[in-house]
Amino acid sequence: MKQLQIFILLLVLFIGSCNFPLKKTETCTVSKEQYLNDKKQIADYILKNVEFYRLNPEANSISCYPDYANDFFPYSRMTEIASDTRVTSPIPASQYLSVFVDTIVYNQHGTKCFIFCAVETKVIKSKRYRTRRKNRNIDAKAYVGVRDTISDSLMIYPFKKYQVLFNGDRKACKYVEFYYFHWLKGDYLSGSHYEGFWAFKQNVDDPDFFEKSIIFQRYDDSTFNYQYHYMDLMKYPFLR
Repeated sequence: MKQLQIFILLLVLFIGSCNFPLKKTETCTVSKEQYLNDKKQIADYILKNVEFYRLNPEANSISCYPDYANDFFPYSRMTEIASDTRVTSPIPASQYLSVFVDTIVYNQHGTKCFIFCAVETKVIKSKRYRTRRKNRNIDAKAYVGVRDTISDSLMIYPFKKYQVLFNGDRKACKYVEFYYFHWLKGDYLSGSHYEGFWAFKQNVDDPDFFEKSIIFQRYDDSTFNYQYHYMDLMKYPFLR
């Protein structure tokens, strides 16, 4: 029922103006320089991982670096027009992908954050290959970022609760943000170790989100819930 309500709301918002009111708290607990560095690191992290899978397609196996979340490997592929099959991209990821980091919500120390960004797939004009079709070329999604101190680089993990595919508009991030700011609380992550045990009790911009959300609680003595793929409980293996 909640999924239906979300779909209806997003449909109304899409048909109407995109400048809808959004409860947005992009907390600035880091310096402007650090904030810009974080945005660059996040974008570079995504592109670097896509390029890794493009150059090493065999790595997407359980014996190496499987992309459990399907967050990078699919971008390393293009469609060969003649055979209508997915093949490894013949050109570097940076030439057909761009990453836009829209919002970073930090905790009070700047050591934990929730990230909203969009990955744009450029339409390639080629007689042999094509990328994703123009009407589905923006993926808006969320990540979790953590570090020991504010001067460290972020460790970044996909958070796959909610994602939007969009047509050529980076405002797609606003739809993802709307869900996490308003509707995460009371929901659960289907097919995960959250399901059947915990419903989320905080939205991302709640004051106690980073301290009390189950997302940031320990799974065991050495790992946290955000580090796991949501079905087989294997840790995300991506490059850093």
